[in-house]
Order: sequence, then structure tokens, then C-alpha cells
Amino acid sequence: MKIYLISFLLIVCNYQLTAQDNLELKKIWISPYLEYLDLRQEDTAYFDYGMGYHEKYEFEKQDSVFNLVQYDRIEGIKEKKRVVKSYQIIKLTNDTLLLHPLTKYSKVFVENEDKSYSWKFHSDPNSVELNETDIYIFVTEKTLYDFDLKFDKLYFSGTPCNGSCPSMEFEIDSIGNIVFLGKMNTGKYKGKYTGKLTTNQFTKFIEILKSSALDYFPEQLGGGIDAPDYFLIFSYNGKIKEIKGGHAYPYFNKPLFDFLLTIFEEVKMKKTKEIEFSLITKTNKSPNR
Repeated sequence: MKIYLISFLLIVCNYQLTAQDNLELKKIWISPYLEYLDLRQEDTAYFDYGMGYHEKYEFEKQDSVFNLVQYDRIEGIKEKKRVVKSYQIIKLTNDTLLLHPLTKYSKVFVENEDKSYSWKFHSDPNSVELNETDIYIFVTEKTLYDFDLKFDKLYFSGTPCNGSCPSMEFEIDSIGNIVFLGKMNTGKYKGKYTGKLTTNQFTKFIEILKSSALDYFPEQLGGGIDAPDYFLIFSYNGKIKEIKGGHAYPYFNKPLFDFLLTIFEEVKMKKTKEIEFSLITKTNKSPNR
């Protein structure tokens, strides 16, 4: 996880959690880089560092300190090693959680800039310094909701994979019109089509976009061998944003990808001879073509 640094020293070092604080802690927390920390359960936590690896941890808490615990199998050792990431709660309100890493290992875990799965868990904790100014900011999901979203258009393309991934391109405009090109694994919609989302489908789509923190969405996604690649162009709030990469998108954005990868199965479309993707014309050609 990348970090969000605050340029002040730790100030409430012996902060004690009250019963009300415990209630406030039991939420889903999101970082400015869309890392996902789920603390809703009493003794289990889930964490995704922004690239689709939604992992389960044992959750231990005492006063203002909590641990994320996993058991890793070490080569040549029968018993699994207990691995602990410890964090001090610096501030907790209804909408904000500030954390400080208590060990170098905890810092490496959250700060590793390289999002590849294998590299992240083989980093050397000795390569970092533990500083008092290491503060990680998390907020609630509703804080990132864009009430004033002005949506213009969205372009999406996906490649095949070693499986049944739909290979397609489509564009949805500001009133729900869709132009669609089905290439592989798109059911009855193979070829060029046009249609329109129903009122309910389009309302759901806009709600998902408002909840997707588009300004913070990473522009480069992780991926893997034999997995699909995606390319998205968002035209919203008077700006255009492009996102490229593989299937390892933030868990926070899973509802958006669930919608994009299945909407063609639900919308009614008609065959056509010609279609045009205006966002591709205005910006760059899709890397998936």
C-alpha cells in the first residue's frame, strides 16, 4: 500500500479506545489509494492493498493497538510462522482512522510501491526506516461518494483469457445509450450492436460510479499470465481519465467491474452495421485492439 504522509509528530501516543471508539472502528475503511480495510468483525479482518488481493487476517486489539495476523508456511519448516503487522491508532472518529506502523515489517507491508504480489511479500524490512511521521489515513466509504458526479461517457474493453472471459468493447453515454462490439464469450451478442440501458440499469450504473472514487482510481492495474487486460476511459466532471492493465483492480472497485463485465447479458441490443467509440476517437486508440 502506498502511504499518505502527514508532516506532524504523533500526538496522542497513549490514546485509549472507549466502548464508543470500538463501535466506530468496526467499519470498512478506505485509504486515498483505495486500499480496503474491513474491521467489521470482532476477531477477523480483511485487507486489500489496492490490487485485488483481498486477504483474510486474524484481528487482535488491545487499547489503541491492533494486529493483523497471518500464518505463513516457510520452506523446510513444518509449522507455519506467525506473522504480525501491528498498528497504533492515532485518531479515530466516525469518518476518519489514522494509523502508525509499530514495526518495520508493518511499514513494509503497507508502503511497498511495487504492487506485484510476489515482490510485496519478499521485501526486506531492514530496507526501511521507522519514523514518527509515518501516518496512514483511512476514511469511510461514504466520504469518497461523489454526490455531484457529472457523467458524460465511459469506454470499456476487455481481452480474452485462459477461460471464459468476455472479449468486448463498449461505450455508454450520459443517457444510457450503449454501442457494443462482442468478440468472444459474449453470448448472443457477437458483432456490432446498439441499445439502451433501462432506467433501473442506468440508475444502478451511476450509483456505482458515484461510489467508485474515480479521482483516486489507479491508472495502472496489475495483472497476470493468461488473465484478461482491461482499458477504460472515463469522461466525467469535465475531465477524462484513462485506466489500463489487468484484472488486479482494487477490491473497492469490484462493484464497477462486476457491472461492466456482465451488463451486456442484461441489456437489450440490436444488430447494426456500423458503430463508433467516440472516446477512442478523441483520445488514444485502445491498447486492447
